[in-house]
Amino acid sequence: MIAAALAALALGAQQAPANAEGQPAPPAEAPTEAPAVSDSIQYGRLRAQAVSAAQGGDLPGAFRLLEQAEALAPNHPGLLQLRAQMSMLAGRPQDALAAWRRLAELGLTGDPSRAQVLAPMLQLADWPAVEQALEANRAPAGQITRLAVWSEPFLAEGVAYDAARDRFLVSSIRQKRIVAVDRQGRVSDFAQPGSLGVFALAADPGRGALWAAASGAPPVAELEPLERGRAALVQHDLQSGIVRAIYAAPQAEGGLPRNFGDLTLGPDGSVYVADSLIGDVFVLDPGGTELRRLLPEGSLRSPQGMAVSPDGGALLIADYSTGLYRLDLTSGRLRRLAAPADASLVGVDGVAVDGSRPGGEHLIVVQNGSNPQRVLRLRLDPGFTRIAEVEVLAANLEGLQEPTGGVALEDGFVFVSRSQWSDVDNDGAFAENPGPAALSQLPL
Repeated sequence: MIAAALAALALGAQQAPANAEGQPAPPAEAPTEAPAVSDSIQYGRLRAQAVSAAQGGDLPGAFRLLEQAEALAPNHPGLLQLRAQMSMLAGRPQDALAAWRRLAELGLTGDPSRAQVLAPMLQLADWPAVEQALEANRAPAGQITRLAVWSEPFLAEGVAYDAARDRFLVSSIRQKRIVAVDRQGRVSDFAQPGSLGVFALAADPGRGALWAAASGAPPVAELEPLERGRAALVQHDLQSGIVRAIYAAPQAEGGLPRNFGDLTLGPDGSVYVADSLIGDVFVLDPGGTELRRLLPEGSLRSPQGMAVSPDGGALLIADYSTGLYRLDLTSGRLRRLAAPADASLVGVDGVAVDGSRPGGEHLIVVQNGSNPQRVLRLRLDPGFTRIAEVEVLAANLEGLQEPTGGVALEDGFVFVSRSQWSDVDNDGAFAENPGPAALSQLPL
């Protein structure tokens, strides 16, 4: 059993979560050209080294490495479960129980019976109380209302709001198009920008523009071989959907595939776009003609949703594997955002400024890489330097399955509540009878 448990340390729940684009997060050895190794990259290396040490029988060394990784990614559910298994291997069942108790305190849940090495822990006198707390975290929270559904393979990803026409624009990765949805849920065609799947969207009403992140990901239907791994930032006319301009992503080092999955806008019209596979971030400056790299390749393991601080001086980036980071747009300094001691922010995908709260210091984030999957509201300090408060808005709802992006308006958060990523396999093929993709509204 010990040998099997050692092998299992690198598998299952202990793996870094898949990112929102359905691709595994880059391995710990992903190349980085960053001037200094970020917490995100260093975390991955330490985690991999801890697993290797445990598999080699060096449990004291494994625990030391694990503690270093935990300092860089506090309250990481995968690390807590890894700690529990390593504690059992070290003959410390009470420490394993403490790790699972901590998981429950974070509002998360899981099934320890799936790991054979944890079986003795389930016989401890204090286990029923922990089990009860984990079960309580399965209770539904919040309420969502569906606005539109797509029963065919659609793979919804991004949402933008066109205020002038009071309509929502929703992207389809699978069908390589953008559709419009009115308040009554009626769906109409908006644009089909080209041969790439459409990921994140952002509307700039002042400039009459809709921005789209487009990529040649495996789930895209009828994807041409030359389009695989290609990515671009596309500007549309917000009224007509006509393509105004296309800004191609620079080729990645070694010809690795790219995936522009998320973008956001700055108050000056700057457009920020992140590559979830390569780990770099670009900006298109106002009036610019090409993308300018802000973060080098490998700076983050899997950057996802983003938001700009109200003063335009900082870019907040959700790294899927480790949490949220702040990039100072003047100095270029990248650092992890401090968060409350009882918060776990691993697996955040979509990020949106909360339009129901003044000041721009509240964000709505979609956390689809946790158990349960959740929608959270974050309150940041005025300088966007730390997360002061985390509130759960939705969790454990029937219609909440692999949720992705959305927009937070005064009357609610409109988002992709079911994307269909759960119906796509690792090769990008759809299940025979996929469940519907859905656009829903969550009251704020």
